[in-house]
Amino acid sequence: MGNATELKSSLPADFLQLKKDGLVQLAKDLNSQLNQPATEATPEERSKAAANNMSVGLITKVFPIKRKDGTIIEGGFNFKVTQSTDVYAGGTKEEPKYEKNIFVQETWFKAWDNGTPVGTQLNELLTSNDWALVRLFWNFDGGKASGIIDKPIQRTDSDGIVEDVLDANGNPKTRRGLQYAPDKRVVGFELLKAGKNASTNVAI
Repeated sequence: MGNATELKSSLPADFLQLKKDGLVQLAKDLNSQLNQPATEATPEERSKAAANNMSVGLITKVFPIKRKDGTIIEGGFNFKVTQSTDVYAGGTKEEPKYEKNIFVQETWFKAWDNGTPVGTQLNELLTSNDWALVRLFWNFDGGKASGIIDKPIQRTDSDGIVEDVLDANGNPKTRRGLQYAPDKRVVGFELLKAGKNASTNVAI
């Protein structure tokens, strides 16, 4: 998807005083700019625009993906993303107090050099920095069709007990799902912050 054409000409200060010839020339200039072809998006820009999910988090290490025999698979990387939040801890409306960077979760992602060098770029970023705060654009990697199964629909009651949802005949309701949790595959990223010190206490 191309980017919109940006007009480089603006209306002159004496626009209201222009005569017919001046108005005709101005219209030609503006029309010429509008008819210029839009800038073509890069493969990475297209991948990011088409991604189904986006997450912001902290990365401190990137690991190459290896085969069972221990050899490295070129262009494939695993990495863990840490997400945190600031928690309101009292104070006044004018001077609120927050507990900073409280841990929320850690999630594993994969990145492959497939059409774009996103895996290598992330690896190089974490080779030259101790940490990086990034905005990730990613999709679920569903794997093979053989991994699709009928999974019971469950709910948790007020006591925290998980139970199957039953139909009118008392049989468990099911829906099609994946046998195993799918990988999260990164297709692009934006660097927000990075640093070369040992501290990873970075605001997210």
